[in-house]
Amino acid sequence: MSLSPRELRTMPVSWQQAGKKPTMTYELDMDQRRLSGRIDGRRAVQQYVRKVLATTRGRYPIYDARYGSELEALMGRSGDLAWLKSEIPRLLEEALLQDDRVSTVEATGLRLEDDGLWIEVHVDTTEGSVMEEVKVRDGL
Repeated sequence: MSLSPRELRTMPVSWQQAGKKPTMTYELDMDQRRLSGRIDGRRAVQQYVRKVLATTRGRYPIYDARYGSELEALMGRSGDLAWLKSEIPRLLEEALLQDDRVSTVEATGLRLEDDGLWIEVHVDTTEGSVMEEVKVRDGL
């Protein structure tokens, strides 16, 4: 989302002086499937992390070729735990380090369950740390 000229004029002076870009965006209410206001800062970055990891790279023409993740490449590989442990960090970094607010990405947990592969992700950002749990696919 880009800010209107009026919103840019009212941007806090501290942002303008420090060269910090605003992170204001629309809040996505995933449960109600609607926009529910605006968010900024840590909440905006957390939403970015969740949304990028849930979006398959290259699938939707609205996004450029760098947006999204390639976690679908993990489909069918649940029996190869060593491969998963080596590939997951690379896929997470490729997806999330596209944004300059993200400094480090770490897969802190991995578990296989009947309903799919779950990955716990710790992300350090300019807005603070973010933890997210991602379900890769049903029935791996």
